[in-house]
Amino acid sequence: FLAFKRKLRIPKDVIKKVYPKPVELKPLPLGCPGTYIPKVIIAGTYRGFKKKEFWFTRFKNPVVFETEHFSYDRIVVDVNQEVFKALCESAKLNQKR
Repeated sequence: FLAFKRKLRIPKDVIKKVYPKPVELKPLPLGCPGTYIPKVIIAGTYRGFKKKEFWFTRFKNPVVFETEHFSYDRIVVDVNQEVFKALCESAKLNQKR
């Protein structure tokens, strides 16, 4: 029996950091259940040593949410173009500091 998530709600107080997904960032090694077709789609729950990630991206404006005290340590999802542009601008400003 497999269950697919329609919505994933992340409370604001568990978010440590939000940023555009770097090209080199890959999912943890164990996808269970998961789908990984390079440059096409990454979807599912991925696990590593004491880490748990949720990915659902088709590589159109992917964003990373780093969390604490939540069921996932990292969440990678696609967002709309406006949100993505705002996060990219914010990331550029933070790099200049």
